[in-house]
This record gives sequence, C-alpha cells and structure tokens, in this order.
Amino acid sequence: MINEEYIQQQVKNLLEKASFSGEVTVEKEDNRYRVAITTEDGGLLIGQGGTHILALQHLIRLCLRKESKDEEMSVYVDINGYWKEKEKTLEQEALDAAKKVLDEGADITLRAMNAHERKIVHDVLATEAVTTESAGFGLDRRIVVKKA
Repeated sequence: MINEEYIQQQVKNLLEKASFSGEVTVEKEDNRYRVAITTEDGGLLIGQGGTHILALQHLIRLCLRKESKDEEMSVYVDINGYWKEKEKTLEQEALDAAKKVLDEGADITLRAMNAHERKIVHDVLATEAVTTESAGFGLDRRIVVKKA
C-alpha cells in the first residue's frame, strides 16, 4: 500500500541508486503527496531553471503510479525549499500582472513557464478579478492575464 513511509523509502532508494544522499520527508494533503528532500547536492538535483527537479518529480510519480495503479495520485517534489522560494516569486509576479491589467486594462502576456509554474500562477489569480489562459506551445507556453 502506498503511504508516506513507502514513498519516503522509494525516494531514498532512488537517490541512493543515483549516488545522492539527503533527508526525505513526505506529507499527504488530500490526494497529493509533498516530498521534501534536503541535500548538499541540491544544485545538481534541481538543475538549471528547475529542469532536473521536474524530471526527478516525473520519475518518482511514474514509479509510484505503476505501483499504486492510481492515475489521480499527485506527487510534488521540493529540494532544499526551491519551489517554496520559486512560488513566492511567481505569486508576486502574478499579482503584479493582475494589478497592471486592472489598472491599465490591457492584456499582459507573462514570460514562458513550465507546466508547474503556470499552475501556480493560474491558482494564484483564480481569486483575482482577472482571467488567465495559457498560450503557445512547448517551451514557449505562456500565461495571458486578462481583465475579467
């Protein structure tokens, strides 16, 4: 059965197989597991612009879904608080864009973001007096903020 302890052990095993070490903690929120890794190798595991952390998160998700047969299970991986800091920056960027759209009335297209970053922005602006939509393809996918 998949639970916090099982996920913790699987992530530790994966890190060890890749010759990394660190502390792993897992918390469950609804049907989402938050995996926090604290390691001295954070820079290598995070990668430039978070590319490695996203790949690691995808790999962990695939391994766990194969074991659990639960397509709805969500796994969120953070290394050395990278996403917590990134979320703060994205939230501020999103709120600044919303304020500018409301003040000036013109749509604003934000910089290109990966899917995880776009989700954070969509979630932050869901309670604001603006609408958001994704535009573009692949690595050039962006969020357009519009007046509601």
